[in-house]
Amino acid sequence: MNHDRSYGKGLHGMVVEGVGRAIVEQRMEPGTVLHADELVRRYEVSRPVVRECIRVLESMGLVQARPHVGTRVLPRECWDLLDPRVIDWSAHSPGAVEQRRELLQLRAGIEPIAARLAAGAVAGPALAEMGECCETMADAYRRRDREVYFRADIRFHVLLLDACGNTVLRQLSHTVAAALASRYSEEHFFRPASTPASVRRHRSLVDQLSAGDGPASEQAAREIVDQTLVEVSAA
Repeated sequence: MNHDRSYGKGLHGMVVEGVGRAIVEQRMEPGTVLHADELVRRYEVSRPVVRECIRVLESMGLVQARPHVGTRVLPRECWDLLDPRVIDWSAHSPGAVEQRRELLQLRAGIEPIAARLAAGAVAGPALAEMGECCETMADAYRRRDREVYFRADIRFHVLLLDACGNTVLRQLSHTVAAALASRYSEEHFFRPASTPASVRRHRSLVDQLSAGDGPASEQAAREIVDQTLVEVSAA
């Protein structure tokens, strides 16, 4: 399944993903020293490519490069846990369930506020597209097409954050999108007991946004995230 996640093109992207995923999936322990020569041999790339990849990984907080010390793998508390790449890699790590729960707690703090701000302010085309996302989700569920369903779900939530008018919240849309995308492989998020009700909650939010009811929009958004948190906790 192609999720359109890109970490860079060509050799650079291959090394960043290979090393980054190994660190986040805990196949490299904190304190491990990364040797440039070894990475050059393993990935068959040049030293300049390795240096650039180390800079990217350092920007994520995954490693720290120091003169005369080398490049060391850092512990999880140093990572940029809001980076979409780190979220993606973490989805396949031993801490995946806890990460999913923490990201939902973050969403519970921002999406209801975004919905309140967006009520009555969201532009007509964006509101119409959110409604179309709901219909796409409903149709995809009937056809048991998880990929189409989750793509529409992701788009819905990105539109919500984009419509709120708060530039700080809008910048978190990439984090929210990555958090939602990490659910692609989870079968229990696409089942008769919960999915149709989730579509109804999304439709309710569109209705409240259209009516310009800030408190009701906030509550509708909260119900979406809270119910997902219940499902994750029960999984």
